[in-house]
Amino acid sequence: MDRFDEEGPEGLRDREREGRPSALKKEAKKEIERLLEGNPTDEGQNATRWTAPRVAEHIERELSIDVHEDTVREMLKQTEDSWTRPR
Repeated sequence: MDRFDEEGPEGLRDREREGRPSALKKEAKKEIERLLEGNPTDEGQNATRWTAPRVAEHIERELSIDVHEDTVREMLKQTEDSWTRPR
């Protein structure tokens, strides 16, 4: 309301915001990239492909960084990697 009073209808438009910082630190991103280059069996997984939940679980176990699988998916989308196809 204050912006409308000061700027009129233009004051109602959304403005740019910074947003929340990424939950994935550089260390975790590097680890994810390393994981995707290899096979899950090399890391003791009983699986033939990486999935977002497996990657998130690995990051939590190995780096003690609690990261949600959706965050992993978003990071993979940004890098155009696939976590559902064998490499």
